[in-house]
Parts: sequence; structure tokens; C-alpha cells
Amino acid sequence: MKTYYHIKPTANIEKVLKNGIHAKEGKIFVVIKNEKMILDQIALNQMFLSGSYAVFAIRSSGINGRITNDDVAEYTAPFHRVIHQDMIEPGFIKLMSINQLLSIEERVRLTAMEFGIPEKQIQEMIKDELQLVEFMRKKKTTVYSIKN
Repeated sequence: MKTYYHIKPTANIEKVLKNGIHAKEGKIFVVIKNEKMILDQIALNQMFLSGSYAVFAIRSSGINGRITNDDVAEYTAPFHRVIHQDMIEPGFIKLMSINQLLSIEERVRLTAMEFGIPEKQIQEMIKDELQLVEFMRKKKTTVYSIKN
């Protein structure tokens, strides 16, 4: 049986386990791999989460809608899918993990250090990244539904 994975903020764990996963505009966004690197990229770059997030497994037996590829431009795109149905019942959902994200500062610093970028430039990169994340949060320009 195939399993799909769905990300939510940790504040929504009890709600999901009790009420299931509800679609936004008839779509539930999932990935086909439970790999932290892929999930972290989605949590950071599409959902604009920080701190931690929950990963839920969805059994394919709970899916009665069609499943399509998601139209995203990220390098994780091959793993994205869209389930076209209004909700996944709680009986088909299992909490798999709570994953901790690196802070923006840690993520930028680690990446920059790999390329030998000087400290002064790293500080500018961190500032730019923090401003971008704040702008995106204010605009609420997320592909994934985080209301549930």
C-alpha cells in the first residue's frame, strides 16, 4: 500500500488526528518521500515555518480522489503530489514525526561556510533572508494550506 506524507505546523497535530486533513480549494498537498531534507525544504520555502513541524502519513486506502503531480518549481518538485479530494479521514492518518528545522541564521551560515563566504557577507545574507521570510509571511503567499 502506497503512503503519502503531509506537513502541518505542530500546533495542528491534535486537530488533524481528531478531524482529519481538510483540503484547501479541493486540494491536499503531499509528498511521496518521508525524507527530512525534502520535508525541510517544503516547510521552509513553501510554508514559511520555523521551529518544528509535524509529518503525517496518509494511507492510500483513504484516498478516493485523483492524484496529480504538483506544479512547483523547487528542486523537490519530483516528490510533490496533489490529492484532489475534500478531506482525508483521521483513520487513514498517522503522525510519523515532529521534525526540528534549523533557524534561518543556522541554515544560511552552514550553506555560506561551505562556499567560503566571508563573515561580513554572511551577516548580510542572514539579514536579507530574514527580511524575505517576514515579507512572505505578511503576504501569506504559501502554496500549502496551513489552516488545518
